[in-house]
Amino acid sequence: MILMRIELILDSIFIYRFVCSKFDSMKTLFLLFLMVLSISSCRKDKLPNNVKPTNYELNLPPIIEQYLPPMEIPADNPLTIEGVALGRKLFYETNL
Repeated sequence: MILMRIELILDSIFIYRFVCSKFDSMKTLFLLFLMVLSISSCRKDKLPNNVKPTNYELNLPPIIEQYLPPMEIPADNPLTIEGVALGRKLFYETNL
């Protein structure tokens, strides 16, 4: 166990010396670090496959239905509870 730790420390020292000998300036090393960090963070998040949107039933007051034509809701973009909640948050967001 102790031997493994010593080998790990020696390996990390070797890697550090190798990197420092190749990249003399700290600016280059910092830019390399930023580049590796930005590339490693560019991956797609996995979304769960079992999430299904919940349909939202639009209930308008009778007086509005009396004077306005019925709303046309497209079949490929139905109202959902999650979409309505997001729209409400975005509508009242003052920083936008």
